[in-house]
Amino acid sequence: AELGHDDPTVQVATKVLQEEECKDMALEGLLSACASESIRALPVALEEASTASVPVRDITNARDCFKTLVRRVLQDASERRDREELEDALDSANAAELGHDDPTVQAAAKVLQE
Repeated sequence: AELGHDDPTVQVATKVLQEEECKDMALEGLLSACASESIRALPVALEEASTASVPVRDITNARDCFKTLVRRVLQDASERRDREELEDALDSANAAELGHDDPTVQAAAKVLQE
């Protein structure tokens, strides 16, 4: 068949393939950010995944991964009394949707106030 790029069916098929590629790349980035446990890469990967129609299940799992990671960083920084890391991690806690009522966030805030 001699269907050109201007054929509507070809255009739709091309668009679907591009969307699937974008979704696959976003999912790969999300999984990589979780595996690397990067407190900076995870929010970016989550944003890309949500705009690329990555399945909700995968986004939810990555958000849970991010929350766990932020809590661990907050706890470690609190124990070491590392003010700079605490401030960065508290910013990440916001991005991870950990509220002020989260016990780890409260403990970190208390360390900063000391």
